[in-house]
Amino acid sequence: MKILAPVAGKEMLEAAIHNGAHAVYVGAPGFNARGKTPDFSEEELKEIINIAHRFRVQVYIAFNILIFEEELETAVQVLKNILQSGADAVIFQDIGLASLLREISPEFPWHASTQMTVTHPEAVALLMDLSPELIVLPREFSLDEISQMRESTHLQIESFIHGALCISYSGQCLTSESFGGRSANRGVCAQSCRLAYELFVNGQSKSTPGPYLLSPRDLGNIPMIHDYERSGVDVVKIEGRYKPPEYVAAAVSETAKILLGSNTYDEYAIRMTFARDLSPGWIHGPANQSLVNSRFQNHLGAFAGTLLTKIQGLEMELQNSGAPVKPGMGISVRSGDTITGGTIVYTRDFREYLLVRIHEVAAALIGNAGDRVYITSDPETDKRLRASYSSPDLHRIPVSIELSGKPGEPLLAVATVDPHSVHAISTVPLEVPEKHSLSEEKLREEFGKLGRAYILHSFFTSFPEPVFIRANSLKELRQNLFQKIDAAVTKTRSFRMGEPELSVSAPTQTEPGTSLRKLNLLLRNPDQLSAVVDADFEDVFLGIVYLDFEYGRDLLPALSKLKDRGISAGIATSRILKPGEENEIEQILKLAPDSILVRNLAALEILRHRTDTPLTGDFSLNMANHKTVDFFFQKGIQRFTPSYDLDENQLLSLLRATPHPAEIVIHQYMPAFHMEYCLYAAHLTKAETFPDCGEACRENSIHLKDRTGMRHYVKTDRHCRNTVYTGKAQSALFLWESLPHANLTYRIEALDETPEAFWEKINLYCQVIQGVLSREEGMESLGLTEKYGLSGGTFQRTRGKKS
Repeated sequence: MKILAPVAGKEMLEAAIHNGAHAVYVGAPGFNARGKTPDFSEEELKEIINIAHRFRVQVYIAFNILIFEEELETAVQVLKNILQSGADAVIFQDIGLASLLREISPEFPWHASTQMTVTHPEAVALLMDLSPELIVLPREFSLDEISQMRESTHLQIESFIHGALCISYSGQCLTSESFGGRSANRGVCAQSCRLAYELFVNGQSKSTPGPYLLSPRDLGNIPMIHDYERSGVDVVKIEGRYKPPEYVAAAVSETAKILLGSNTYDEYAIRMTFARDLSPGWIHGPANQSLVNSRFQNHLGAFAGTLLTKIQGLEMELQNSGAPVKPGMGISVRSGDTITGGTIVYTRDFREYLLVRIHEVAAALIGNAGDRVYITSDPETDKRLRASYSSPDLHRIPVSIELSGKPGEPLLAVATVDPHSVHAISTVPLEVPEKHSLSEEKLREEFGKLGRAYILHSFFTSFPEPVFIRANSLKELRQNLFQKIDAAVTKTRSFRMGEPELSVSAPTQTEPGTSLRKLNLLLRNPDQLSAVVDADFEDVFLGIVYLDFEYGRDLLPALSKLKDRGISAGIATSRILKPGEENEIEQILKLAPDSILVRNLAALEILRHRTDTPLTGDFSLNMANHKTVDFFFQKGIQRFTPSYDLDENQLLSLLRATPHPAEIVIHQYMPAFHMEYCLYAAHLTKAETFPDCGEACRENSIHLKDRTGMRHYVKTDRHCRNTVYTGKAQSALFLWESLPHANLTYRIEALDETPEAFWEKINLYCQVIQGVLSREEGMESLGLTEKYGLSGGTFQRTRGKKS
């Protein structure tokens, strides 16, 4: 089993190497999935790879973001540079990038990022044409689910074991994009899950322990590494490219120690470097009651004790819990939503309690008896962790050196670093000494100067008679020998490179506003059917009505009603399909809809082999460039919905680059968070999951109110996963005159509207299509139907490369 550690700088690299990591991952130059970390230049990346390879540590390049159409040429050059850099593998989110890599190099290893949302063996099967080496599983997988994936594939499996947890499935979170115009799929997550929200149930505010309703505790499963191993995990991953080197040192060293058989675990050190508390995450299954502690959303530290009395000042009386509270440490008091703290300058143990005083420059401590107190920093622990990777006594690579020769011949030096052996000879011959011959002690001293990475392990000389060589020639030989052994140790595999195909087929053009434009609808509850079946609808504009219901039992009656009216009926799959959830697909096949809206990789792989029903690939497949679109059309879709990460220019670039039919969502509430975590179970019951929750979602509705006062609806799907939809509706109507070709249909999505309200929106869009209303008139009228007005949303944000 390998330990994979995060690296965002040389100090983090040293911390990973010297504490036992087998591999590290770093961001791709210019395309970094952690946009706040520094980008490495090509030269810096090469140096990092060489340092790691000296210590037999592999380097994976994280190229795990979506690539927009206009970036493809640049991305190809970055890929070529990565192949020439000596990196051991590249990590992708974008399937189009994986396709490009296979055109450039059929052999170079790539890993399917957790951002690719590979959640089922059939999803793995869909990717096999592209020959991935490894699949990074979602954080939401349990040990049982990991085992099921292991049984179904020969590929390597990687799983997170420590670090921050996202509340949303990676690759499926559109919250930063929706709320702040910063896309998590582009490496600039706005951490919206760490913000405060107020819970509303059935329109009424409901009290919660704290306001951080979507902020998970950190994953802390290092002691369980052997459970991961037994479940079939090949690589355990530590999250944390934003964290300090001490964090990497602590997490890697503790993981390596337990992997090698130790029964001790220094949780205190783990908590000191950074921890929003620790939890097992989903590793044991649903965790709706334990995943989130809504009282905090940032570094918590280690528990020190509880207050014995009310305080407001610089001193506190702390229950003596035995925690190592000392001067110089950081400390904080958590009193409701109030956090106060500072640096300890004095402590006194009174046996029954501990008196603690903080530095006078700090704000006053505020708290009540019983409030919890935490140690937030410990200089001694930080110093110890820094010493683990910066001490001169670090582990170095052993080198064996043998010298031989005789007067009149060059001095031969042979160096061996298993499994490599190299030799070098002096540029001048050995001489018969006039006074002093070369001593083994002097030679050992000279050839022991091997730098920080290597150490002289064994040294042999073979001289049949006394010899001499000048010091500068000896130094030159040693340097030459060292360069050769370092080159051998850092030598990497070379790969043949070809040129990928980036040319595009021009799409068919048409004039805007023609009758070729059809309108599809998506309904999210059975009541909304009457907006279609009972309305005076212009058939010329009506395409497919998709059903996206949370209860499968509601699908058959709805399909029957639509077919009785001669309306084409489709069904949307879920966005996530895990092992054991295949009944969803079986039900869809049995119902035989006219079309299927495919939202996950596994569903596509199953459906393309089982049905001739037309398949539309939805937004959640993350099609942001024509290479990704091509891949999915080769796999059987007949229409695609572009990624919601695209702004106006990026969308138009994609549509111009592909001849394939597209479906544009012109009205919707953006699906922001998509979560395994169920707010209904967490806050309305004491159950972990269905059926113990009693279907609390069926009789109740939840909204989350953000700091601006906007409320966002929370809806469950058939697998009890929650989606938080943005409160403000988004329209693409302002793009009407810009959309470039005939192969477009349009979709309006309902959320929780009444049938009457939904029909009003449909009617307004039809009037714009017919030319009865101008685009501006339509936008104004639509805005009046929405509680928070209408926006152009993500389409109207013109962003740079990283956003």
